Amino acid sequence: MERARKVLNLARSTIDKQILTVEAVVGSELFERHGGRWVLNEKGKLFAPKASQSILHARMGLELVQSQVKLETSRLFVGYSTFLHPQLIDIIKHIQIEKRNDVQIVYESWLTENILNAVLQGELHIGVGFLPIENTELLVHTLFEEPLVVCLPHGHPLSIKKDPIRPEELEGLPMIAVGRRAHASLLEQKEDHFRSLGMRLNIVEECFSPSEALRSVARGHHVCLLPASEALPSDGVVVKRLSDLSLTQKSAVFIRQDHDDAIVEDFLTNIRRKTDAFQKAQAVPPAQSQAR
Repeated sequence: MERARKVLNLARSTIDKQILTVEAVVGSELFERHGGRWVLNEKGKLFAPKASQSILHARMGLELVQSQVKLETSRLFVGYSTFLHPQLIDIIKHIQIEKRNDVQIVYESWLTENILNAVLQGELHIGVGFLPIENTELLVHTLFEEPLVVCLPHGHPLSIKKDPIRPEELEGLPMIAVGRRAHASLLEQKEDHFRSLGMRLNIVEECFSPSEALRSVARGHHVCLLPASEALPSDGVVVKRLSDLSLTQKSAVFIRQDHDDAIVEDFLTNIRRKTDAFQKAQAVPPAQSQAR
């Protein structure tokens, strides 16, 4: 009760009165009183989860209204992950709203987890980040799939081998994990994939960003897996393709399931069309791409 008083910033007597009011409406006591300690009884345990859901739904409704108010002021808020493919970021930042030429698009660059929370809370209308995203309150559409490659230090035995590298050749090698704190499920996805092959990744170092991981590779004997757009060959780093083409990194656009607005839909339609074209262009063999 003391914690509740501090969180709600209400007097103890006010909280007591509110509980008594709820119990009067319900027609039953919901707590067992033990001096200053109140414990939910059986009826209270039935009531509390539904009451919590009701509060959650009310809060979600409030957030949705606040999000709609932003749209009515002709401002669309879009968040994107800092680590997306550079050309994908360029596409996002050049989307035009065809149905409303007065709309100002406000962009924010965050980490995927931050963007997810901001979309759920109504602070952003649209988010673009990395999969997997498993929140059932979000409508998710995959935009782009990029192959993973192996980054090796110069002089490593695999660095002089003709690529592609087979996954089993990575077993036991000291490996750098990238972005566990930023998006843990991305690393878990890679680890699950190798476990499905009967292997375990030997993680010995963790880096926040791909650029930090590449510097670490260049300095020692550790290796790392990165999306192809982030794995830039440099002094001390050799990049090799993987034979396992199912090891990819996927990015997606997402909105709240209950968001229904023409401006948001216009943005989604445009970004899907442009990224579909981009994905197809990426799949063209290099020789054909240069000929075009």
